[in-house]
Amino acid sequence: MSNSSAPLLLWQSFDYPTDTLLPGAKLGYDKRTQKKSVLTSWKHFYDPAPGLFSLELDPKHGQFVLKWKRTTRYWASGSWNGRIFSSVPDWLNTVYNYSYTDNENELYFTYSPFNRAIASRWNMGLSGQVQQLSWSDSSIAWTLLWSLPRERCEVYASCGTFGVCSNANASCNCLSGFKPRSTGDWNSKNYSGGCVRIGKLQCSDIAEDNDSFWMNFTMRLPIPQYTNVTVEDASQCRSTCFNSCSCNAYTYDGSSNC
Repeated sequence: MSNSSAPLLLWQSFDYPTDTLLPGAKLGYDKRTQKKSVLTSWKHFYDPAPGLFSLELDPKHGQFVLKWKRTTRYWASGSWNGRIFSSVPDWLNTVYNYSYTDNENELYFTYSPFNRAIASRWNMGLSGQVQQLSWSDSSIAWTLLWSLPRERCEVYASCGTFGVCSNANASCNCLSGFKPRSTGDWNSKNYSGGCVRIGKLQCSDIAEDNDSFWMNFTMRLPIPQYTNVTVEDASQCRSTCFNSCSCNAYTYDGSSNC
């Protein structure tokens, strides 16, 4: 009789998470294959295709990062300090055990509830926030324990093109003169499609003496993805945008940057 050997593991779902991380599953980086396990949001509430937002472990700095379209980083957890990631001190007050491992083969994070009877999951949400949820038998629903980043408006492009995010009610609105690209998505709180202009803009008919910009104050711009021009004052910045049909809007920082 030959000695039986342990079965060879070819594939397991824990190594390929979609938008959900369960207790005991690893989220990290395989140093041997140089592959990352990544949480990726759904495209829509009813469409599990990969969406715009993802969570992955940065092997260089040993921290979690949230990305838009897997390229633009808009939030980071800070490095592991032995107990938690430095930018999320709230984790010290939870009922979960968080673990971070860095050895010659892999770098990964995992978690588990101290009480194994607690049903829990991480979710990479459509809104661009990673959430920890716990099942509540009393309400028969998933209860939100925390979400990161804490403010919805810290998520990159969460309201889409020509959308404005409000921290007051964690919702999106279209700029004046614009409407949601998809009313159905907007009503279901999927704002990623953004807004479109209600009336077509005839650039050739615009004159600086007769037309103007709609001014918006107390606004914070997203990560710069625009052309930067050096000007002498705000009026020159305004004129520069007026004279370019490719310019939709402008902002002036009060010094020389337009």
